[in-house]
Amino acid sequence: MTTLSINSALAEFVTQNQFCTAVLNRYGLDFCCGGQRTLQAACASKGLDADQVLNELTETAQSNEGDSVNWADESLLALADHILDTHHVYVKQEMPRLSELVEKVAAVYPLQYSWVTELNMIWGALRAELEAHLMKEEQVLFPRIKELCAAESGSALPSFHCGSVGAPVQVMEQEHDNAGEALRQMRTITNNYQAPENACTTFKLMLQGLEAFEADLHQHVHKENNILFPKTLDLEQALSKAV
Repeated sequence: MTTLSINSALAEFVTQNQFCTAVLNRYGLDFCCGGQRTLQAACASKGLDADQVLNELTETAQSNEGDSVNWADESLLALADHILDTHHVYVKQEMPRLSELVEKVAAVYPLQYSWVTELNMIWGALRAELEAHLMKEEQVLFPRIKELCAAESGSALPSFHCGSVGAPVQVMEQEHDNAGEALRQMRTITNNYQAPENACTTFKLMLQGLEAFEADLHQHVHKENNILFPKTLDLEQALSKAV
């Protein structure tokens, strides 16, 4: 962390130490889809003191230094397997549970809290897009990544119907932007996932679950947008030059 400054990209902080996500999330700084912005630029857009945020990031990283994995230093295959086995599994497990909670709250509290109806709509659309998104990644993009990794080890590289892996990567990045916007909308209408005073247990569990889902999806998208995709494109380019 000592090499990073207010001129470093947001994604670099999270790549070096995953615990920095807590600080960036608290300040509403987008390190996944907007991860290439510098800390200084991102703070300026929100009227934040970049030096203060940098100090918090540094302290957080130093206190958790031994517990964080720098996925930029891991192999492309290891990162791909990690995303599939950790984040994809989490999303698939959590979405049905959260849908049940959101639908229950929307059915009970529409008059008292009109925003729960909007929340139900946004969440439903996000879930539908994520289900299709994961399927495309698992059936198209990730198999191609594994083919590229095998070719790097000496196997023949089969042709790809999309031409370059850059085509599906571009689609995935656009869908990540869509998911990021849905998360921003949900955080706004829930007042940062703060439960009303008279909220029942189901209401509280819904908000806690959605906030945890947001945190995981931010990490998920960061690892893909800022590490997996660039490493994949670089490998494909290197292999194409070697042919």
